[in-house]
Amino acid sequence: MNLAYCSLADSNCSRSGRKAVFACLRVLTRGDENIWSSFFTLSQCLEEPQFHIINPVLPRMDEVLSSVYNGSLSFKWASLIFMRAFAHSNGWVRLWALEKLVCVDPAIMAGNQDRDDFAALLWIRAELFDQKDQLLRGLELELADRLTALEEGVDVGLSPDVVVARDDFAALLWIRAELSDQKDQLLRGLELELADRLTALEEGVDVGLSPDVVDAHAFVVHNVYMGLIRRLKCYMKPFAELALSLISEEVIPCDRHSLLIRVLYDSLDELSSEDSEEMFPKIVAYLGENPLSPIRVKKGVGCTLENDSNKIMSVIQEYRLKLLARYLPSICNDPESLLMECIEQISCSSAYLVAQCYLLISRDLVEKVTRPEILLALVKASLSVANEERKSQNFLPALQHTLGLPFTVPAIEEKRNR
Repeated sequence: MNLAYCSLADSNCSRSGRKAVFACLRVLTRGDENIWSSFFTLSQCLEEPQFHIINPVLPRMDEVLSSVYNGSLSFKWASLIFMRAFAHSNGWVRLWALEKLVCVDPAIMAGNQDRDDFAALLWIRAELFDQKDQLLRGLELELADRLTALEEGVDVGLSPDVVVARDDFAALLWIRAELSDQKDQLLRGLELELADRLTALEEGVDVGLSPDVVDAHAFVVHNVYMGLIRRLKCYMKPFAELALSLISEEVIPCDRHSLLIRVLYDSLDELSSEDSEEMFPKIVAYLGENPLSPIRVKKGVGCTLENDSNKIMSVIQEYRLKLLARYLPSICNDPESLLMECIEQISCSSAYLVAQCYLLISRDLVEKVTRPEILLALVKASLSVANEERKSQNFLPALQHTLGLPFTVPAIEEKRNR
């Protein structure tokens, strides 16, 4: 049974492979058809791409969860259905899975939570930097340190500089620094470590690392280090300047470009208005003369498939447009020409998130445009995006944007558009 579960949970398992596993499961669960019937029916229907085939069977998920609650079925089998639903090509199925998952009993979710996620990330980080032995020794010494402190009875008042809202890693790290009187060392260490990671422009594949490890490296930098630094209220301007200087260099691989622009955008959220204004000329120089147009970047060695490269390019373009939208009031000198270019780029967008950025920028620009033909062209472009996304979860946001255009000031004032 465990082998069957591992096979079905493997994202690389083919449809024929899953069919074979389900056949084996039917044999292994013979005699318990009342418990497993809904599971098999749902799993089989989720293999179909058409929503009208799947929709009548979705209520059977309540029977599966009922079996989980009464203890006759393990939650891991229900989680397989959620996995297949989240991987489905139809956005309505993914939305249904999300709505159903948040309704699951929290006690069941807590009992089946994987507690090894951070440990795995920490071990990957040690592997990346060849620090496995140091990590193990550090953990042993730290544990002995904490046990000794508990025996002695530590009575330390923690400062309220950092708000500890949850029992997460950032909070625990800060408490440990408070207990050891190492707050300044912790902040400096995190800043130096992140700067070191951002400056490391060597590509992971060139030094023998697999693309998965390179992706894990980027995940650790963007989510773990940036998350800790933002939670600990570090001064973010040096990181924004460093990311901007590195991202402005020529011949930078697309995967590194994607990481740096995300770090840059996240850093700007934490800057003061004075620091943000000081960064403005450098960001304008990075965006270039045609900030709305996609840029050409070097393909990363880790992008073994064309889809990988296209996905990374979409992320880069999305965050470039977000930077433009942030400083749009200061950049926009000719709203009409900028809006016309936005309309042209909407039809060429490689992903909905990119098209959404164009739509949001155009929504800010349309208030300054009086020509009715431009407004009509924008409405047509918005309708085409909504039509393309009609079977996905992005349909409602796209439709909301389209329906909001007739209520803009130029549309209301223009008699021909009423």
